[in-house]
Amino acid sequence: MTITFNWFSFLLDSAILMYSVSSFRRHYPEAELKIWEDYTAPINDPARDYCQELGATIAKTNWPRGGNLNGMASMNGVLDCLATATTDYTCKVDSDTLLRKRGRLEGYFANDVVFLTWQKRAFGFFYGMRPAVIEKIKARPWSELMEFSPRFPEDMMIYRMAKNAGLGVAEVPFESRIWIGWKIGEGFEDLADVDIVTVGQRPANLSRTDARALAVAAAEQLEPLL
Repeated sequence: MTITFNWFSFLLDSAILMYSVSSFRRHYPEAELKIWEDYTAPINDPARDYCQELGATIAKTNWPRGGNLNGMASMNGVLDCLATATTDYTCKVDSDTLLRKRGRLEGYFANDVVFLTWQKRAFGFFYGMRPAVIEKIKARPWSELMEFSPRFPEDMMIYRMAKNAGLGVAEVPFESRIWIGWKIGEGFEDLADVDIVTVGQRPANLSRTDARALAVAAAEQLEPLL
């Protein structure tokens, strides 16, 4: 199976993005890597150079991101970018998401759509789909999404519309131990069987900039285990 991994990044993601892209390249040397940067705040030159050295292609998007991929424009923009893949599967990856191994997660790519979930809530730090089903998702009426107003988070909207479209949506629950949220200061013992890790948990009292610095420190700690 051929796979494209996609990141939707901006300037503040630059440092953590390098860890994420490197971890996916390490375990998927044959995959296509695409970075879609916000035209209002593109990633910095060191991150650009590093990711391109790893074989990533970088393109700018000009649709409004609503802060953190919120709103209809963001949802459609993400889907349009994912649809550019010419591979069997196309995945969205957050810049603070790290891959430890191919393992069990890859087994879910036989489904139309795959989401990581906790208590039936979809998480947007990693999900994927077959490019051929994207138009079916976009064809769903927007009225199905009014419960998410006014924030309209892109991950929850895509998850709901894929289900309403009757697609085969695989859910990878937290209880599967395939994925985990990890933050600096926690032990490594829980990571033994984990495929994918997010270090983007943001404490409520931290600014976005401080939270990003904390995520980078966590990624540095995890680097030997990736």
